[in-house]
Amino acid sequence: MGVIPAPIRRFLVAIACAIAVTPISTSQPAPELWREVEIIRTAHGVPHVRAANLRAAGYALGWLQCEDYGGVTPERLWATLGQTARVHGRPAVEADFLALRERARAIETYHLLEPQTRDLYDGFAAGVNRYVALHPDEFAPHIPSNFTGYDVAALHIGNAPPAGRIRRVLQHLNLVEGDPVTVHDGLPRDPEEGSNAWAFAPSRTRSGNAILLRNPHLAWTAGYYEAHVTVPGVLDFYGDFRIGGPLGVVGGFNRHLGWATTNSNTGDRTEIYALPADPEQPDHYRIDGASIPLTKVTRTVEYLEGEAMLTETRDVWSTPLGPVIHR
Repeated sequence: MGVIPAPIRRFLVAIACAIAVTPISTSQPAPELWREVEIIRTAHGVPHVRAANLRAAGYALGWLQCEDYGGVTPERLWATLGQTARVHGRPAVEADFLALRERARAIETYHLLEPQTRDLYDGFAAGVNRYVALHPDEFAPHIPSNFTGYDVAALHIGNAPPAGRIRRVLQHLNLVEGDPVTVHDGLPRDPEEGSNAWAFAPSRTRSGNAILLRNPHLAWTAGYYEAHVTVPGVLDFYGDFRIGGPLGVVGGFNRHLGWATTNSNTGDRTEIYALPADPEQPDHYRIDGASIPLTKVTRTVEYLEGEAMLTETRDVWSTPLGPVIHR
């Protein structure tokens, strides 16, 4: 990535390359979902879920993750509301502004999700809500019991680059004050770092069956949640989810296939685009010969300062490619 010539005014836009998942309707799940699901645990505590439908399956996963890992899942859902600075103070303001932007995208695109995905999200929120409502003493006072599918969708909408990474990129381009740094902080990278997966064809195995071996190079405490979820005629999956959501599937198998994921050893999932500003129209940029207006949204975050609750308001600019990070 080269230095942008000073005379050329450009907008820098960041795109986070991540899976964007969105839910569909936040209609309240049926209050008797627990009647539509059966959970049996093995001697090691692994839950086997058999549900009548995907909404009930989501309900079971939400309940189970709260039962097994306490506040981890509700805290993640609460963070999507953009309200963490109300409790944690000014250091959480940047995270809340980011959460509000991602939440807005989750809500705007919620209708694009398939009904099955919406059912799973709505059910998951209902399971968390039910557990929190019945066990309020297990959670911090700020944890609500009225989460919706929107909140679950916001978990999966995709992470934009954090403020620290953006600042390092701008320093690298000499666009902000500070010593120039490499995008990766100058830390040495081990070329062997990462994770692996191997697939063996039936012709290569003694049993004559295909074999998939995964080695994700993550700690046992990295957030895996082992479970078997069955919805007759719809879903039969055994593997590991991610604690905090219903669709963070890392790897597993069904009756027909298995799959695995590997981890990036760079964490570089962001693209930065330089868009030329339109010199004739304020707050416009030019692309393919056309002048396109930037989109402005005004957002406000509340934060705790001592015993007082203060607010910070910002105008946030964006393009269809992503948020504007420098002008």
